[in-house]
Amino acid sequence: MTRVPYPIKNHSLLLLALVACVAGCDEAPVAPATPVRQPVKSQVSHPTPAPVEISTPDVMPQFRDVGERRGISFRFHNDAIQDRFFLPEVMGGGVAWIDYDGDGLLDLYI
Repeated sequence: MTRVPYPIKNHSLLLLALVACVAGCDEAPVAPATPVRQPVKSQVSHPTPAPVEISTPDVMPQFRDVGERRGISFRFHNDAIQDRFFLPEVMGGGVAWIDYDGDGLLDLYI
């Protein structure tokens, strides 16, 4: 008894793959869908200004924490779970100065 190295099923799949490859071949050149644009060199209409020397201030600004005196108490609570990261926990707290009540004065939104 002789044994066939490839079953008929494998031959059919091989033949199908070969037909699919040959069917995709065509001698006609394929035109590009859109014409290729050539790069355009830009021209500067005005000269580049000379660099300006930036000086550092002699005295750095001083900041003081006056939140408690103004009645502002805020503590950010992060209820993150170990090895689970959700967007609100990653971003932290935020603040905004807006005129919430429309009285013309800015309100602190925390």
